[in-house]
Amino acid sequence: MGKIPPDKLADLLFEYGKLYNEALICPEQNTFGYFTCTKLRDDGYPRLYYQGAAGDPFEFRSTDPNAVPGFSTQAKNRGQILAKLEELARNNRIKVYSQRLYDQLQAFVWNGARAQAAKDAHDDLIMSLAIATWLVAGDSIANEQATALAYAMLKATKVEHRNEMPGDVNSVKPVPNAMMSGFNPREAHKPKDPSQIRHVDVSDFSWLFR
Repeated sequence: MGKIPPDKLADLLFEYGKLYNEALICPEQNTFGYFTCTKLRDDGYPRLYYQGAAGDPFEFRSTDPNAVPGFSTQAKNRGQILAKLEELARNNRIKVYSQRLYDQLQAFVWNGARAQAAKDAHDDLIMSLAIATWLVAGDSIANEQATALAYAMLKATKVEHRNEMPGDVNSVKPVPNAMMSGFNPREAHKPKDPSQIRHVDVSDFSWLFR
């Protein structure tokens, strides 16, 4: 919206990132944003987001000098990040104090199956906020961190037994799907062999229907 050149945008982000305690910066890689991302990297900004990197994104330092930081917005993930923003806004999970953002939201419309800015309007602040909320609340890396935290909390409540034997319930690995509920590893068993299943004559239970 401000038509700032990519290199000047990198300088501006560097300055404000430092003011906010070396905040994690995640520009878009698309088109002119590519030059913004590479300049921030080459200028040595200490905390840049690398899409797909494992571990804590706030502490990740790429060892590849040619790796490009930033977020690549594509047709597939564009809908996902906007859906996450809509979900947080609808559930009052996010507060924004920006008249400019509010004005852009008023002109953000559906064009067929695509949500975008209306004619002569802008959506740069909307997309920036959508990417930010995705990194915090929707990114797979953040989900992995939440899963790791849940496992750590469960481990902290583990009961130690002097006579603990290998294969005890305390040695069971976490359930792969952290969203799975109602699963008790002590009740897990293999299905019985069909030959071991006793066939019961329904007539044996005729007294139930008297």
